[in-house]
Amino acid sequence: MYNHFATLLSNLDLTYSAPMQESYLLADELSDFLGTASGDYIALDDYYTTIKTAKTASVLVNKDFAQLELPDALKRFYDVLFPPTASDYYKQFLLYCYLRIVAASDKSNDIKTYDNRLTYKLDEITDYFRFTKISIPRGNNLNYRLLVSGKLGLSDDVKYFLNSFILKQVDNTKNVLIFSSTQLKYYKQGKPPSNNSAGMEVPFASAQNISEPLIIGDTGLVCRLSGPFDSSDPSINFSATGNKIWTFTAETPFNLDFSEKLKELTTHNVIIDDMLNYSDTSCTSVYSNMWHSHYNSVYRVAGLLLAYVERVDLVWRNIAT
Repeated sequence: MYNHFATLLSNLDLTYSAPMQESYLLADELSDFLGTASGDYIALDDYYTTIKTAKTASVLVNKDFAQLELPDALKRFYDVLFPPTASDYYKQFLLYCYLRIVAASDKSNDIKTYDNRLTYKLDEITDYFRFTKISIPRGNNLNYRLLVSGKLGLSDDVKYFLNSFILKQVDNTKNVLIFSSTQLKYYKQGKPPSNNSAGMEVPFASAQNISEPLIIGDTGLVCRLSGPFDSSDPSINFSATGNKIWTFTAETPFNLDFSEKLKELTTHNVIIDDMLNYSDTSCTSVYSNMWHSHYNSVYRVAGLLLAYVERVDLVWRNIAT
């Protein structure tokens, strides 16, 4: 059984990409292959073109879900709830938050008006409750270590609750490519993330066995490389050998600022009024009244969400019958 209410509210695609759980190099000998969540292995030289991802359905979305073509009045309100720039994974987080808002009101059982087969338990969904954490970096050359600091920022295009990064030396130079195997993007300070490596090489200088900071785009993370960069021993000199690789993962908790969301909603009065006026004669006035006149802001937003769901349900029923 799945939540028809959530299906109506989200109007999301069925699946999201869940990249590899850990992007560590394998085993103590640090082999030249990475493992993926599906159990496949890929050569590091091809890491940015052949990574395979696992598909996992959201517990909040009906497995047989078919996306609805929404009327303009409803679609524009949907875009306020779920920004078009957001990934499906982040939209599922927003959906979870909206369900929590409804659950906090005395209208939580009204969800069953639209589907009485509810079996999900919000308390059992833990993806979004993470500590700020950076894994111990791993590399394929023990002479050079990667040091990572900072705090991973949250963006609405996030594809998973952790972000796996790979730093790869370009040939035998003091240039590296910084790639997220979660977001499938390259990062370079001063440039937007890119799915193309062209122009994304990051040059760096080093002194006293440590590199200058390598800023990973706008992620909030900074890393340095340490090791005998300019050693006279050609077997360990950084530029004497090429294609060194380091990997690590970072996590951060998800957060929705309710006050900011409420403030945003109040700036879209025309969109909200158009949504509430859609088929209003076929809908209850209870929910719109909650939005317009309830003294509690949580109840106001819960009423607005339920009013929207009621109208989307009408669209669905018209198609189903």
